[in-house]
Amino acid sequence: MTRGSRFREAVLDGYDVSTPADRELVEECARLLDLVDELHADVKANGRTSVGSQGQPVQSPALVALQSARGELRMSLRALGLPPLPPLESE
Repeated sequence: MTRGSRFREAVLDGYDVSTPADRELVEECARLLDLVDELHADVKANGRTSVGSQGQPVQSPALVALQSARGELRMSLRALGLPPLPPLESE
C-alpha cells in the first residue's frame, strides 16, 4: 500500500470529510504523496544534478518536480485543514 493510500484511508476513517470538495482534496493529497515518493526515489537513484545541453551540470528535472510537488502538497494539506496526522512512512 502506498503512502498516499495510507493517507487516504487514515483521513477517511478518522476525520469528517463529508463535502465533495474535501474528498477531492484528500484524493489530491494522496496523489501528491505518491508523486513525492516516486520523485524522491528518482532523485535518490539518479542524483540531484544531471548534464545540461552544453555539458554543464544542472539541477535534476526530478528534483525540480519534487520541490514543486512538495509545495503543492503543503498547500493542499493546509486547504484541507486537518489536525496533524501521525507519520505515514514510505514503504
